[in-house]
Amino acid sequence: MSARSFASLALLFGAGSCALMGSFDGDYQLADTTGPVTDDDGSDGSGGESDGSGGQDATGAGGSGAGEPVSCEASCPTGRCVQDQCVPWSVTYSGGGFVRAAGVGTSRSGEVIVAGDFDVQVVIGTQSMSSNGMNDVFVARYARDGELQWAKSFGGADFDELGGLAVDEDGDSYLAMRCQYVNVPGFGTIGTGGGDDICVVRLGPGGDVVWARSFGQGGWESVNDIAVSGDGVFIAGRYDGYIDFDGHYLSGGSSSGYVVRVGKADGQAVWAVDIPSPVYAEATAVDARDGKVVVGGRYGSWTDIGGFMLNDDDGIDDLFVAALNPQSGATQWARRLHNAPSGGWAELTDVAIVGNDAVITGSFQGPWNFGGPPVSSQNSEGYVARIHAQGRVWFHAIEGSFFSEITGVDVDANGGVVMTGTFDGDMSHMGPYALQTEPNMFGAFFGHIDKDGELLGAEALTGAGAEYIAAPHLHDGNDNLLMVGDFDGTLNLGGTQHVANGWDGYLVSYGAL
Repeated sequence: MSARSFASLALLFGAGSCALMGSFDGDYQLADTTGPVTDDDGSDGSGGESDGSGGQDATGAGGSGAGEPVSCEASCPTGRCVQDQCVPWSVTYSGGGFVRAAGVGTSRSGEVIVAGDFDVQVVIGTQSMSSNGMNDVFVARYARDGELQWAKSFGGADFDELGGLAVDEDGDSYLAMRCQYVNVPGFGTIGTGGGDDICVVRLGPGGDVVWARSFGQGGWESVNDIAVSGDGVFIAGRYDGYIDFDGHYLSGGSSSGYVVRVGKADGQAVWAVDIPSPVYAEATAVDARDGKVVVGGRYGSWTDIGGFMLNDDDGIDDLFVAALNPQSGATQWARRLHNAPSGGWAELTDVAIVGNDAVITGSFQGPWNFGGPPVSSQNSEGYVARIHAQGRVWFHAIEGSFFSEITGVDVDANGGVVMTGTFDGDMSHMGPYALQTEPNMFGAFFGHIDKDGELLGAEALTGAGAEYIAAPHLHDGNDNLLMVGDFDGTLNLGGTQHVANGWDGYLVSYGAL
């Protein structure tokens, strides 16, 4: 998950109602439409049924065995079971000012952790938390059925912002924050390097702080994303001038990108990779899974990522994608994605690992080369592309809108991709799927692509208000979909209507794709 800057709120305006559609053109289903689950244990027959009846044998007579009933809980890892039906649940976060939910993850057993930030106050369940200053970060944990277990906030007197959330299988959560002078009870004050620092806090399943770390050298550092896999935590962002990650010293130029691995046990830096540039470079997204690490971002002039030199010969920032060895940080491959032939621009918002490839999302305008045949857009369009070391595997864009962006991506066990994004204009399209919102208002959408790049569906949140989806997350059990974002006006999530008090955040748990 890559964080959205508060500055982009200037683009989001208006109030009104919006409704989340309950179907996905036949390709998706909400969790409350879950049907019987077949159990293949009927002996001498074709398999027992979920109601316990026996299977049929070869003659058509009933088999001697009976299938074991499959419980709602077994097939509904992130939903709420009501009368043996798996139903969606949703919550919103209000405070009278600005609240956004920007990151979500799940434990192995289906507990849901969500994080975001707020500027005045945030109400989570019956718990109200006030900001210590300009802006603070919140995190909350729910049981698989949506029951709130705990909520916490972190912040100092200055501006603190969520950079990313990662959750490991045991349910520990890792908050990456841009911060200044944040007091963490039991661990003292972090973020004391001067200017904005990089702060990372690990919380146990019960919400207790396991460790808290910060990195900063007096300049202005940022953190844009965090991922966890195995015994490593991987953080990506930007620093000015120089920075010291526990003896791993980086000095890449006036403004450069970084990826650092810290240990899960203590938060101590294991390695740090410099993404230098004499002009500007930034790592905007990172993912870690299946023994792999991939990072993406942008740079100007040139950058050298572990010996892979990427040039920018036209003065317009290019994008990069690089695969790193999770144990050593050594660069395994790196690709330049650039305007073609000139005049275009692009941003990279998120990255996910699929096999040995990377799926990237963002927006672009004008001619651009994503490692294959050039593409072009008159307006700012969102994109999702699968990239490997040799080039592009497949590519999709949101077409026809004045502005669109694909903001987040996650992958399922089969290599399929779920994506989220935002757009404006009264009509946009992703392939044959129409995305509609009110004129001059921002809407949000999510969709699904299989591993080969076939677009399976896309659906919009529509209405007179403005909606934003920050990130999706697929729970590994049944690929149940969770999403977080923010909205104004009213919002219908899974049949429940929510009314914003200012600009509110939301979390929604859906069914399987």
